[in-house]
Amino acid sequence: MTLNNRIVSFSIVRVILEFRPFSVVFLNLALSDQFKENKLKSSFKQLRAASLGWNFVTAPLVGGAMGYGLDYLFSTYPWIMVVGLVLGFVSAFREILRSGK
Repeated sequence: MTLNNRIVSFSIVRVILEFRPFSVVFLNLALSDQFKENKLKSSFKQLRAASLGWNFVTAPLVGGAMGYGLDYLFSTYPWIMVVGLVLGFVSAFREILRSGK
């Protein structure tokens, strides 16, 4: 929504508020969906930003654990685990770059 649209919508709200008997009901019906949608979008953005730190912890741990398990099966310790750790860090950086778009 552009700035001009916001100015127009807030001026409409001021006009609606001058008509007291129906203003509260009409205001809730007209603006509640817009505010809920904006709040939901901002909540998703905040949740995604908060989870980025955990990606640097969990992705390498999962990659390393999977590599350790494969190393145990194939008796190639520590090579597959190192590859798993590197892939975990790559996936964490990729997630940060993807969330920045």
